[in-house]
Amino acid sequence: MFTKPQCDVASDESLMLIPLAAMGRGDYAREVLYALLARRMPKGWHGWAATAVGDKRSPGFVGEMPDIRSSAAYFIGTRGLAVRETGRRLDLFSGAPAEWLQHGNGFGAFGLPTEFGPLDLHGHWRRNRMTVEIGGGARPPEGYRVWWPRQIAPERVEANGEAWDEFDAEGASLPHDFQGKVEAIFPYLAPWPRDP
Repeated sequence: MFTKPQCDVASDESLMLIPLAAMGRGDYAREVLYALLARRMPKGWHGWAATAVGDKRSPGFVGEMPDIRSSAAYFIGTRGLAVRETGRRLDLFSGAPAEWLQHGNGFGAFGLPTEFGPLDLHGHWRRNRMTVEIGGGARPPEGYRVWWPRQIAPERVEANGEAWDEFDAEGASLPHDFQGKVEAIFPYLAPWPRDP
């Protein structure tokens, strides 16, 4: 029996990633991200079909492979979880799953294009210490905001080895010309990372 095709909502769901991060709901963004990754076609590839059938065992119309709109929305959305322009400020890791920072060498991007110039960004979280390194030519007029993976205030924050006071339970604010390393020491260990 032929199953009627249903519109694949991968591109629509991808468009939710950045707004969820902007609302401080990185936990919801993470679940949307993993749901998107589970629907890749073929499994494990970074591509989605234009349409999908309700029952994958049934024959049906798949459409364009990969669907460019869905794939582009996914990459734009995931970029927004790590780096996004908020007015004249750059928000870093506002919706990034903690796993991005905990697996392997953490998250890294070199020459990432932003509205304010290319950004070099690296972040990792080991035990109770989160480290973010910022470089490149980006100069956001209102500075940077580094967001913590869990919204609990760190015990202390250091910027380039010196105590930094401009932080709260959500993150730390940095000046527009900041270059170097930010370290946050939390009162708890990083949770066991979920497989990406």
